[in-house]
Amino acid sequence: MSERGVGDCAHKAHIRDKPVATKEFTEAEWEYLRRRARALGVGHGLADGASFNVADDATAQRILAVLDDGQTDDEISAILPTSPLSGEYGADSSPAYLYRVLGIEPGDDTDDGELCHEYEQGHFAAFSDLLRAQLRDESSQ
Repeated sequence: MSERGVGDCAHKAHIRDKPVATKEFTEAEWEYLRRRARALGVGHGLADGASFNVADDATAQRILAVLDDGQTDDEISAILPTSPLSGEYGADSSPAYLYRVLGIEPGDDTDDGELCHEYEQGHFAAFSDLLRAQLRDESSQ
């Protein structure tokens, strides 16, 4: 699966009604927030990947084709998380959750949701790498 879902985040509606920033950050503070957002995404992506169940070998091969080759498969794409901050996965899957954990206000993120993008890119990379490894391991047994 390519980064097709990343960058076209579900949190854009949240950004449209973005509140005014409450704080200015130094470059070092912003870099810290970006890295922390990505690390949170990685942690959640690993947890999601570890708990992801694949029904059978045929489905596993189709998932690998999507992850490795970027093949288009709407049925498989529908079961893979592409926007972990959409809110559909629970209370800890929204921009508001991310901002709360980072200790900032919603208006403190950039207009294009840079911190949300960092989180989602970290989530996608960790989830897909772990799932890829698990599926390959299972298929070699």
